[in-house]
Amino acid sequence: MGNRASSDRRKSSEETCKSKSVQDLKSGGRDFGKSQSMVDLGRASKRKKNSISMGSDKSRPPTRNGSTVTRQKSIRRDIQHPIAASGREIIVQCFENPHSEFGNKTCQRIFEKRPDFQNYVFSLGKERAYQMTVKLKELVEEVVLRIDDVDTIASMCRSYGEDHVELKSAGFKPDFWVALADAITVEGVILDMANHQPADTVAAWSQLVTMMFSSVRDGYYTALRQHRMNSRRSNGMKRQTTNESTSSGDQCISPTSLLPDRPSPLIPGSMRMSTSLYGMENSMPKPTPIFE
Repeated sequence: MGNRASSDRRKSSEETCKSKSVQDLKSGGRDFGKSQSMVDLGRASKRKKNSISMGSDKSRPPTRNGSTVTRQKSIRRDIQHPIAASGREIIVQCFENPHSEFGNKTCQRIFEKRPDFQNYVFSLGKERAYQMTVKLKELVEEVVLRIDDVDTIASMCRSYGEDHVELKSAGFKPDFWVALADAITVEGVILDMANHQPADTVAAWSQLVTMMFSSVRDGYYTALRQHRMNSRRSNGMKRQTTNESTSSGDQCISPTSLLPDRPSPLIPGSMRMSTSLYGMENSMPKPTPIFE
């Protein structure tokens, strides 16, 4: 009985092993049915890698070219205001306080420190010096009113600089604008009345005057070049007219041209003149008398 039981167990174990081997052959027979070379295995691995890379490329978002990215960055920089929004708010709040003497106080600061500016003010006279302070106050008021519009600020400041070309004869110097920018910054900080941090207020006004006076200088030097070109043209026209007048004067006959080229030394000068005129008189036809 024991031998039969052991033999039955062996048969059952052999049958289970055969069934497992048959299942393995059915499932993996396609892969290992034929022997593959190293080249075939390499091709299969390349196909798998390509399929993986294609899948990863599809999963990635589409990227832009470097030129378009840099172009967008440059556009953003151009559109961006040179003064931060917080700084612009500080400047606007400063000018909400009374500032009727802003231009006068600003120019007074330069007047106390620079003798050349004093000479310039004296040469302008009382009325024109007062107009100078009024124009400065009005310029800063307009800039603060349109502080968000960079192009409008630039055009206003350029026209302000162009107006100073005619003041050059009175002793104006472009170097005055450096001191003027510093004085505007100081007066702007004083208008703040310590409502903000002093460092923030100074930074905001410094950025504003930098933006303003860069356009002021551009307008001044552009108008100065145009003025010099016009003066050169006018001088050239004057020279041309003077040359034409002198050339036309040379063509006129003078009495000295009637004298002989080489007078004889035996005849005095007065007699030479009389004899030459006498010869001309004899050669000319005599008019017939009207009344006899």
